Amino acid sequence: MSDQLRLNKVQVQYGDVVAVQDVSLSLQTGEIGCLLGPSGCGKTSLLRAIAGFEPIAAGNITVNDTLIASEAYTMPAEHRKIGMMFQDFALFPHLTIERNIAFGLRKMTAAKQRERTREMLALVGLPDVGPRFPHEISGGQQQRIALARALAPEPQVLLLDEPFSGLDEELRTSLASEIRSLLKAQHVTALLVTHDQHEAFAMADQIALMHEGQLIQSGSGENLYQSPASPFAAGFIGEGSLITVDPAAAGAPGALNLLLTGAAGLPTSTRYQVLLRPEHLAYDRAGLPLPIVQRHYRGSHYLYELSLDDGQLLKCVAELSVELDPGTSLPVRLTQEQLIFFAGPA
Repeated sequence: MSDQLRLNKVQVQYGDVVAVQDVSLSLQTGEIGCLLGPSGCGKTSLLRAIAGFEPIAAGNITVNDTLIASEAYTMPAEHRKIGMMFQDFALFPHLTIERNIAFGLRKMTAAKQRERTREMLALVGLPDVGPRFPHEISGGQQQRIALARALAPEPQVLLLDEPFSGLDEELRTSLASEIRSLLKAQHVTALLVTHDQHEAFAMADQIALMHEGQLIQSGSGENLYQSPASPFAAGFIGEGSLITVDPAAAGAPGALNLLLTGAAGLPTSTRYQVLLRPEHLAYDRAGLPLPIVQRHYRGSHYLYELSLDDGQLLKCVAELSVELDPGTSLPVRLTQEQLIFFAGPA
């Protein structure tokens, strides 16, 4: 497979402010990527640079081996063969659904426009809504129509800017999986921007985690979850706690020492942080009792927040039959020997 989209040491700058610095990534034909990170990390600036809405200050961007941006050259957005699916759908309220989809097909004959519009409506599972207006269909249907409009001109790369942010959580998850299936069936190369890791996991083959304008780590969702390369990645991906451990400190937390006695390979003389996810702890009547700070009902289970001697908090999942109140203790044990840790001060 060839690289359909390639970014090489890209920098985006607003005056003296560097929003994106030295970012390199590539997507092969048919691959779905994701720029994931908190607000202000540079992911939207990078997406806008790919789309042609922002110039780049350094590096270069190519689509299907064609240069579309460099420090010295900026191809106009309308010539890049890049589709864009916006956060607010950006459907024209005064146009019917079929005219919305046909908006980017003006170079085609009227007959070809009608044929392509019917194909797109069938693709997204809404063959009968063409005569309606956007306000006459649901948010989830508007999302599908926005996708149909973006795909209609057959772009070489599709960009999706926080496409599910206006929808409720249940609909976001189902639509993310549905849209992934549609894109995969059409072999579309796509790049998603989101701050929601669940959307990233549901949609993307490759996730690029960004922080303060830099690419921190990239890989599959499984790779980022199981092998975070930095404390930021460990804290941002998944639901866990980065616990500071100082073996040399006088009066080091006794409960934590007891809890970690079953772990292998942890430092014994230097300060470090250890990642403890909820699944790393299990309820055990014979385990180490830790004070319960909060208990959260999660439908199929409880999520407990537990306190160590020094006030640091851990999380643990337990079955609904294990129902203990805050202020009491939950006895737990460590479920695995190999834990992820990061040397140095917190």
